[in-house]
Amino acid sequence: MAEAKGLSKPVKLKSDLAAFLGEKELPRTEITKKLWDYIKANKLQAKSENGKPENAGMYIVADEKLLTIFKNTKSKSNKEIFDYKKVKHERPFTRLAKILGGKKVLQKSIQSQMDLVTLSDKGITKDALLHLAKYLSFSMNQMAQLLPVTERTIQRYTSKKHFNRVVSEQILQIAEVAAKGSEVFESREKFLNWMNHPNMALDKKTPMSLLNSKFGVDMVLDELGRIEHGVFS
Repeated sequence: MAEAKGLSKPVKLKSDLAAFLGEKELPRTEITKKLWDYIKANKLQAKSENGKPENAGMYIVADEKLLTIFKNTKSKSNKEIFDYKKVKHERPFTRLAKILGGKKVLQKSIQSQMDLVTLSDKGITKDALLHLAKYLSFSMNQMAQLLPVTERTIQRYTSKKHFNRVVSEQILQIAEVAAKGSEVFESREKFLNWMNHPNMALDKKTPMSLLNSKFGVDMVLDELGRIEHGVFS
């Protein structure tokens, strides 16, 4: 059986989260799912905030158990209310799809690792690559340095033309790093700043420079996982 990678790879949980979920290690996607199962089962999603209908469902009223997990709270009316976006973060695959231009560009929603396999087999379009380059603030020359394809070849492609499976897989792996990084740092700018600075845990290389191989991508994802769970190298 193939070893799980990326978002599907189990990560070691911090003690408070491990106690809450009853597991020492879980994939990131499963952590999000279990938290939301708990929130929904206990009806902790607020119906409104400050009486404004447009805020319905946008806040979580934390109970005592959740307070041990989430620290960024704001006190209102003697209740600890969490910003919905910070709790949910956005489902990992949804964020990845947005970085590549969304369903309109991909012609498919991404909800699982299998969807990524299907997309790589079908091929990622140049249009999706352009969206990824824009997100990373990369020129096409810089993007080509991370991919097994030349800049000249990319330039010859029309926006709707599909790359082969090998190139498509590398594009999806880079997008996976971008999705996870922006979630961990809660900011595209902070994530890109981290990506472009030498990292002691990565042999003083910049995380961005390692994205030209699957091994490098896995190393960067592992490092992001350590940062996410408070383990700094």
